[in-house]
Amino acid sequence: MLDFLKKYLRHKSTEHLETELQYRQESFTLIVLLPLLGYPVITSDLTLLLLPYLDRELERIISRIQRLDDQFGETLGKFDLA
Repeated sequence: MLDFLKKYLRHKSTEHLETELQYRQESFTLIVLLPLLGYPVITSDLTLLLLPYLDRELERIISRIQRLDDQFGETLGKFDLA
């Protein structure tokens, strides 16, 4: 019973830390990319210095955008527009 509780708590704490890490990565991405979109949060010099650290985040964002485009096309494909 005690072993099960340890495993459960370890799993929950790991899950919580992974979620927190994802939120922090997304916040960091927004802070860095907002000046490139025209929102003055931090200086563009600092943005350009931090941009190489966002390689995985940018790939994730592009992947999400591509999936959203496909979902929109699939939804429109359900309707008979002819």
